[in-house]
Amino acid sequence: LKRYLAQAQFHASRQRHEEAAVAYRQAARYCPWCAEAFFNQALILGEYQRYAEAVSAMKRAVELLPEGPELQEAEGMLLTWELVAE
Repeated sequence: LKRYLAQAQFHASRQRHEEAAVAYRQAARYCPWCAEAFFNQALILGEYQRYAEAVSAMKRAVELLPEGPELQEAEGMLLTWELVAE
């Protein structure tokens, strides 16, 4: 999991969105209970304007995140992307 997350962060820091999204997807597949993988995958996809995919990843992140500011942020982004994706 750490390897996939590190790869994703490396690619994201170099603006290589597709590679970052793939690495986060691999992390999420490897660890389906890891909110960080789904949340960050959704952020990258949303930044890349792939809203339907971002919505799917963020829905899973919202299911996994504990109560708190990150969950509120995720819910807000999810609502926005759902509107844009329509």
